[in-house]
Amino acid sequence: MSDQIPVAVTGMSIMTALGRGLSAQLSGTPAFAEVTRFDTSKRRTHHAAIAVDAGTLEEELDQAIADACAQAGVDRRATPLLLALHEPPSRDFGQLRTYTSACVSATTALADAATLIRLRRVDRVVVAAAYLVEPYQYALFDAGRALSTDGAVRPFSLHRTGTLLGDGVAAVVLQPGEGLAELLAWSRTGDAHHPVQPAPHGQGLTTAVHSALHKANLTPADITYINANATGTTYADVSEAAALTRVFGAPNPGPAGRGGAAMPGGVSSDGAVLTSASRAERGGSVGPGVYAELSEGGVAHSGSGQAGGGGASAPVGVSADGAVVASARRAERGDHVGPAVLAELAEGGVAHSGPGQAGGVAAATPGGVSADGAVRARASRAERGDPTIGAAGLIPSPAHRAERGGRGPEPRQVASPAHRDRLVIPSARRAERGGPAVSSTKGVHGHALEASGLVEFLVTVAALRVGKLPVNAGFLAADPACGVDLILDAPRLVSSPYAMSLNSAFGGANTALVVRVG
Repeated sequence: MSDQIPVAVTGMSIMTALGRGLSAQLSGTPAFAEVTRFDTSKRRTHHAAIAVDAGTLEEELDQAIADACAQAGVDRRATPLLLALHEPPSRDFGQLRTYTSACVSATTALADAATLIRLRRVDRVVVAAAYLVEPYQYALFDAGRALSTDGAVRPFSLHRTGTLLGDGVAAVVLQPGEGLAELLAWSRTGDAHHPVQPAPHGQGLTTAVHSALHKANLTPADITYINANATGTTYADVSEAAALTRVFGAPNPGPAGRGGAAMPGGVSSDGAVLTSASRAERGGSVGPGVYAELSEGGVAHSGSGQAGGGGASAPVGVSADGAVVASARRAERGDHVGPAVLAELAEGGVAHSGPGQAGGVAAATPGGVSADGAVRARASRAERGDPTIGAAGLIPSPAHRAERGGRGPEPRQVASPAHRDRLVIPSARRAERGGPAVSSTKGVHGHALEASGLVEFLVTVAALRVGKLPVNAGFLAADPACGVDLILDAPRLVSSPYAMSLNSAFGGANTALVVRVG
């Protein structure tokens, strides 16, 4: 995997009811209004997010493709095109393929395009997607009681009543090399659970997220933000929240009662680094000395190898799906640790700053942890502007990438206070909330059906580029069944260069995209 070609985003174009261009998509103000494009008098619901200046679907699609190609500096006529639409357009755009796989149409096209780049089949490709709210799909969703009855989309919120459709037209150019952003990895799964209902525990989406992280050579702790699929419907949001909890850990109450998660790779409020006891988490064998130390630190072991057998029932750091967090705090601050634990921590890249090492052994990367499941160096050094550390201290070292046999992301330096402001949040605040931050931008631009995946991918890129993560709009109150770390009240600062965009569709299809900016 070390010779994988990076898949760069070199051109982008987007239009929704929020406006045209990337900056318009981050306004945070929901664009829902009463529908005037067609008659809704016989419908239960009368709202959607409709662009007041939209042309025909073909006109908007043509303009989006032209704008993206112009930004990328590629010849549109010589660039392969993949389209995601509800039905074939009335004119021929010269596309290689048209995707009509419901709400994962655009992300499926994007994954196929990236695969073509990585396999060296093409040296550039355009992916375009479009949906303009029209009476037929509107009537179908209304009859199915899937549309919101209060004129708002409220992802993950208590008292949510459904989704609302929205205009969305987007295009992106992918090329090998460097660009505006990198599509680092992608994954697709199928639940085959039910024609329209999601798998209740999010099994397929869980697999998609795990697979995308693995392909990207990242851990859950590396992800700063998830643009969730959450549509504001009852069952889908619960299923997605379950999947996120299984991957990233269950939230702990924050100061306001809606804080973050005790998750693999969290950072404690005093800035200490937590390390994932990955072997214990996987149920692998660990020595009795290590087991005793991990048990004392609140780490459950799910398999064999512990002294006396049986798993620890840990009071600290255990996520809902059994993923376990161990604190390297004692080693970091110089407290005595046993030799077996020290060996384990050293293997994971955790330095011991005080006495008690077996034979004076210490790891070479102070504050770092292994690339197989743990947090990187302290964020505090990056906050202070230490130029020797990667952005937010969260970038894996070349040695870690080599250890895992993958290309991985290149380390980045914190070059300026402005750059630090975009990439760093205080470690105490990260601890309070856990990670990653979650919102669904459908709460402002609506559900663009076949185009939704590409629209939300570009919104995610825009958020990383600006350095502020969008609010989960429409929120009323916490739903106990949706325990994720929602961005509420105001945008949050970006804490790492990595984010994910998730989509799910009827039939149990799921996609997970990993994007890197910076």
